[in-house]
Amino acid sequence: APAITSPNAATFAVGTPVGFTVVARGFPAPTFAVSASVPPSVAVPSGTRLGLPPGLTLNPQTGAITGTPAAGAGGNYLVTVTAANALGEASQLLALT
Repeated sequence: APAITSPNAATFAVGTPVGFTVVARGFPAPTFAVSASVPPSVAVPSGTRLGLPPGLTLNPQTGAITGTPAAGAGGNYLVTVTAANALGEASQLLALT
């Protein structure tokens, strides 16, 4: 099964291009997905939005999160990142500020 090895937090600036890659080990190579949900056991801080900031996308083949955060997209975000292959999957919360 895959194992996510990248940091669980990243900082972005509105209007500045982003280059962050979710990294996972595993064979066969995993594919990636993001979800705008968190496990029920996670307390979401007030004012935190779920999902990627507007203007950012995830490449499911490489795990690269790219784009330019849109005006008004500042703040705190939580997303669940999942790496999956034929042997299973691994998920990690990713905090974006």
